[in-house]
Order: sequence, then structure tokens, then C-alpha cells
Amino acid sequence: MKWLIVGGSDIVITSEFIEGVLLNLGFTPMDIKHITTTQQGGVDLYVECCADTHEIDCDTVSPDWFKHSIDAPAILAQQLSAEVDRLLVIWDGDKENGDYTSDLIDACEEEGVLVNEVLMI
Repeated sequence: MKWLIVGGSDIVITSEFIEGVLLNLGFTPMDIKHITTTQQGGVDLYVECCADTHEIDCDTVSPDWFKHSIDAPAILAQQLSAEVDRLLVIWDGDKENGDYTSDLIDACEEEGVLVNEVLMI
């Protein structure tokens, strides 16, 4: 199963927190074959740490601002939504300040990807 795990750049958690969320969803890290995350800091850094700890293949991606300008996040969201089986978002739920995260959620829902949100308020 290929996961996209992203979250707020200002949220501080631990890789153990991510493991706990996965367990609550009925998965162990061993069930995950690949994780993609973004290079936005915060949650994304802990996703990489969790992947390293459990030897899960992990790649990081970021919008190509130079090539796509202001449309870069939406274009990346469309690309990623076509490549993943599941999206896990750990964020504050603020769609006004989390445009990039909102783009990912919307694109994945449109593709039929199962989306799980953990709100950190």
C-alpha cells in the first residue's frame, strides 16, 4: 500500500505519534510499502523519521514553483493523488492557511483515495 502522509509545517509531533495514528487506523508500519511526503517541515520531517525507523521506502516531493508558478501546489496534488492508495493528513484543519494541504485533500477525494485527517487544534 502506498501512502501520502503530510501535515502542518508548524506542528511538532513524534514518529511514535504517527505510528499510533496508523495503529488506530488498523495498520502497522509493516503494512506500508511506500510513503510519499512533502518537504514542508513539521509533520513531514517526522514522517521521514518514522519511515527510516521502520525501513519503509520514502520519497519527498515539493511543488515545482519555477515551472508552474502559482499553480504548482495544485498540479503536484493532482499528480500525487493519482499515485497513492491512501492519504493521511495531520494538520490544524485551517483551509484558509493550509491551501496546499486542502489541494491534496480535494485531489485525493476526487480520485477516490481514502483520506484520513487528524486535527491538531
